[in-house]
Amino acid sequence: MNTTTSPLAGLRIVLTGGTSGLGLALLKALRQRGAHVAFVARNAERVRAVAAAHPGTHGVAGDVADKQQIHALALQLAGVLGGVDVLIHNASSLGPVPLKPLADTECEQFDDALATNVLGPFRLTRALLGSLAASARDGRAARVLFIGSDAGLNAYANWGAYGASKAAARHMAAIWDQELEALGIRVLELDPGDMDTPLHAAAVPDADPASLQRPADAADKVIARLEASIAGTAAAPPAAPTLDDVDHLHVYVRDRAAAEAWYRDVLGLARIDALAHWARDGGPLTIANAGGSIHLALFEQPPQAGNRSTLALSTSAGGFVAWRRRLAAALGEAPRAVDHGQSWSLYFRDPDGNPYEITTYEHAAAAAALNAAEGAR
Repeated sequence: MNTTTSPLAGLRIVLTGGTSGLGLALLKALRQRGAHVAFVARNAERVRAVAAAHPGTHGVAGDVADKQQIHALALQLAGVLGGVDVLIHNASSLGPVPLKPLADTECEQFDDALATNVLGPFRLTRALLGSLAASARDGRAARVLFIGSDAGLNAYANWGAYGASKAAARHMAAIWDQELEALGIRVLELDPGDMDTPLHAAAVPDADPASLQRPADAADKVIARLEASIAGTAAAPPAAPTLDDVDHLHVYVRDRAAAEAWYRDVLGLARIDALAHWARDGGPLTIANAGGSIHLALFEQPPQAGNRSTLALSTSAGGFVAWRRRLAAALGEAPRAVDHGQSWSLYFRDPDGNPYEITTYEHAAAAAALNAAEGAR
C-alpha cells in the first residue's frame, strides 16, 4: 500500500523501541505509508543514527521504564509531531537474560520486565491521553496498539517475568479499550509471532534464524491490523479472552446405553454421576477418563450426514462474559447464554457451519457477571 492509499498517511505516530528489530521495521513501514513518526529508545547514539537515516522521523532518547522520564518524553514526542494520533507500545524487556525459572529470578529483574512491559505503557498512555482524545475529537484516527506475545497467553517455563508482564499488558489493553471507547480512542493488542530480532536471540540463542519470520513481515501484520481498524474494514473485536481447555466433544449415538458400555469397556470412559441428570432430562450423558482430562457428551440421535460434532471449549466466568462480548463484535450479534443449571454455555458456528460451544462451570459467578453486564448497558 502506498502513501496515497494507506489510512496511515499523514497520521502522527509515536513508537517506543524504534531502533532495532520489530521497532525499526515498523518505523520504516510507517514512513513508507506516509505517517509522521516520533520514536523513543534508550541508546542516544542509536536514536540519532536512526533518525538521520530515515528523514521525516524524530528520535527522542529516553527510557519508558523510568517513571521520572515519562512526562518529559510525552511532551517531547507530542511536541515534535504537533499532536498524537497513534501510540504503539513496542519497547520490551525479557527480565532475566538468560531466561530463568521464577524461583531464580531476582526481584529487580522482574521489576524491569514489569516497568518496561506494563508500567511504562500505562504511564505513557496516560501522559498522552489528552493528545489522543484531541485527535479523536478532530475526527482523526486515535489508536493505541500494544505489541503482544503468546507468552502472555501460554505458560512457558523460564519465561515467567516476560510472560506475566505480557499477560498483564494484554489485559490492560482490553480494559483501556473499554474505558476509552467513549472518547473515540480504540486500544488494540497484537502478537505478530516469533521474529529474528535481538530480543528473540537473547531469549533463545540456539534458535535457527531461518525458522523465524523477518521483522519486516511481522511489521506488515501490525500495519495491516492498524489500517483495518482505522479504515473500518474490519471491526476489530476485543482481544481474545483466555480459553482454558477443550472441555468436551459431542458424539451422536443410536443407543446411548450400548454406547456407554462400549466407551467404558473399550476406552475406559465412565459416566460423571454429578451430571447424569442431564441425560434424564433429554440432554447428553457426559463420560470421562479417570483423570478427567477427556470428556465426551453422548447424544442419543441417529448419526446422519447433518450431524457435526460440537467442540466445547472451557473458560472462567469472567472469560465467559468476555467471550460473549467478543463474539458479538465478531459475529454481529451476541450468542445466547444458555443456563444448564451447573454450567453456562455459548453456542455458535464457524463460517463453514461447524458448531462450537464455550462453557464455564463457575455457574454462580457467571450469572452474576452476566447480570452486571446487562445492567451496564
